[in-house]
Amino acid sequence: NLNWTLFNGMGMFASKTRLELLESQSEGQVELIIENTVQAIDLAYHNILVQIQLLQVLNESMDLSRDRLNEILWSEEYGAAGTFDRLQFENAILADSAAWLQQGVAVHTSIRNLNRLMGDEEDAEWMFTSKLSAPPVLQDYSNLLISVLQNNVNISNAILSNRIAHQGVKQSQAFLYPVLGLNAAFSDAVSQFSAGDLQGSGRSVNTSALLTLNFNLFNGGATRRAIALATIQEDISRIDEENVRNLVGSLASDAYERYVLSSKVYDLNVKASNNANISLSIAEASYKNGVINALDYRLLEVALQRARVNELQSLLVWRGAYVELQKLTGALRGPIKLEML
Repeated sequence: NLNWTLFNGMGMFASKTRLELLESQSEGQVELIIENTVQAIDLAYHNILVQIQLLQVLNESMDLSRDRLNEILWSEEYGAAGTFDRLQFENAILADSAAWLQQGVAVHTSIRNLNRLMGDEEDAEWMFTSKLSAPPVLQDYSNLLISVLQNNVNISNAILSNRIAHQGVKQSQAFLYPVLGLNAAFSDAVSQFSAGDLQGSGRSVNTSALLTLNFNLFNGGATRRAIALATIQEDISRIDEENVRNLVGSLASDAYERYVLSSKVYDLNVKASNNANISLSIAEASYKNGVINALDYRLLEVALQRARVNELQSLLVWRGAYVELQKLTGALRGPIKLEML
């Protein structure tokens, strides 16, 4: 037997198109997961670089304090330095050592977070060869926004949802039309009989073809209600698509403003770090000449630490805004083949 639907109000084509759209939407969800994962890994990696640099800042500060302390110990032997200065630099080394130990924990914690994101063992060790650098210069906002609206995966998924809802309307409308079908049958039967000395055989071949036409005359308005419900779902998906476009545009605007602001803040913090470094260099000579005391020197040393911390943190914020914009423009994802996952 062969049953073939010749026409059902184009419902079969709507079903096929809807399944294809559902497949594309599934790929879009995979791309969204990949984007979020890449963004998280990138930020986690650069956070490690920042934490390592902060550890280096404390190392440099302790080295300076040790140099001053060694000079004081040498001067004490000749009565040229007092106990007060020695205690101040010893306290500075102790404070920086405690901060250094805490920062070491922060480095190990950030590495474990990266390992979790990558699915590796938490105690896996890596050699970080990349250097912290400023993010690349982006295109102007108007071109960036065009790229976002064309390539953002959330907008693509919203468009697919609207198209799926539209195919749902077509599927519901298909029940308004008759269903034309073709039924074909073929049978071949062989029989044998025996009665005494009489024997014989027979064969029966039957072939039939039948066109059927089914029309739903009345079902209590269920078809109309299904069409109305599908139409409402299509309207909702259209509104959702517009909301997603507005939301993504707002996110792009906020991320771009953060990118521009962070770049300016970073430049200011770099200048502040350079000034603090120069001030400390001048203070070193002034301290040796007795112009300033150990407390003044320590204040400038702490100021340099704070300036370096602000510089590194602003660089990480700048990187975060840049990666967010890359994600919104679809630059963090590549072609996905589901059969390879």
